[in-house]
Amino acid sequence: MKPITIVVASLLISVTAHAQTAPRANVRAGNGANKIRKNAVGGTIKDLRRQPVPKLQAYLYRNDTLIGSGYTSSEGAFETSNVPPGTYALRIVYPSSGKRITITGVPVKLKTITPVNLMVNQPVEDSTISYNDIAPKTETKK
Repeated sequence: MKPITIVVASLLISVTAHAQTAPRANVRAGNGANKIRKNAVGGTIKDLRRQPVPKLQAYLYRNDTLIGSGYTSSEGAFETSNVPPGTYALRIVYPSSGKRITITGVPVKLKTITPVNLMVNQPVEDSTISYNDIAPKTETKK
């Protein structure tokens, strides 16, 4: 498997839970932080030239159950909101080739927006990366 160059940029999703069924989300294109709500995953996808990548398919899974899906906006953004706390997988699909990037271990916490930030070119094969490999690094105070 060829390595994928990943650099932090920013990525967004929007989720609505439905009663009496497994949580199901409506993922929609987003273009601003003002749309992100608590219990969310958010950011944009850009290529290595720092250009937004629109019209990518985005899927949010929990335990192999599809929670929501949608497309990135013209700014490369999408958002999820009202996602129940837990650990998710985010799958980005390039419709022209069908190649996928799956980000595993995406944590969603109560009253928190989880940033998922990608700067990557279209993969030549399906790839899986851990959220820990792309998560923003925070410095601890001594």
